[in-house]
Amino acid sequence: MNATPLPVQFFVDGLVCAGHLWLPESSRPVPAVVLANGFSGTQDWIVPEFAARFAAAGMAALVFDYRHLGRSAGEPRQLVDPAKQRADLRAALAYVRAHPQVDARRVALWGTSLGGSHVVEVAADDGDVAALVCNMPALDAVCGADVMAKLARANLSAGKAALVSLRMLAAALHDALRGALGLTPRYLSVYGRPGEAFFTDAALSELFNAVAAGSPTWQNRVAARFLLCAPRYRQGTLERIRDPSSSAWPHVTWRCRPRSSRERPRDCRIAG
Repeated sequence: MNATPLPVQFFVDGLVCAGHLWLPESSRPVPAVVLANGFSGTQDWIVPEFAARFAAAGMAALVFDYRHLGRSAGEPRQLVDPAKQRADLRAALAYVRAHPQVDARRVALWGTSLGGSHVVEVAADDGDVAALVCNMPALDAVCGADVMAKLARANLSAGKAALVSLRMLAAALHDALRGALGLTPRYLSVYGRPGEAFFTDAALSELFNAVAAGSPTWQNRVAARFLLCAPRYRQGTLERIRDPSSSAWPHVTWRCRPRSSRERPRDCRIAG
């Protein structure tokens, strides 16, 4: 089933969030999924391919840019604020549910990386989410970052690793101060050299080169203050993801990080 993505927009706190909606032809309302991209991700990176597959299966699918990123409004640019992004996701969910060609009772959430954390938090507070799919969710960005292991792969000594961490923290504090004063952000690269970027693993070079070439609205920079508000998992959040009418878990699919380099990624399923 083919569906052409249509440009759409919705509002959050008076600001426009831009997106695209895949809407398959149907004589009756269809189920839908809202896709939440990961850290620094825009609607032209990764998520369109997934949306197209959902649409081919007969589902409506919405991809969108969080405020401050891509084609959405919001100043300063390239600000990644998890609380704001969750508000954007809630607004996207409400927009899809209100669409006349969507079955509001069958709207799912799909999230990858940081977006995986967002969909878990939103579903925990919204018992009407019909299904939840998390692809490598960054539930706890601090523990999951595994900073020291990444620095070790970059052949940095303990002293240099500590210096890199201090430089990142200093950049975050500097940026937060600039934000409080209404000044332009202090940016860090999304991918680059240790001490100057959030991701530094040489193995990711090909991925980010492809992103830069194929996603025209994506930028290789984010305001450094993100480090001060990176999501931390709160005990009990997953336990709140349930259907309030039946106290049963909705279907949840996790694509989990391997525990070691010798272990393959695995699917972890939670079902009522």
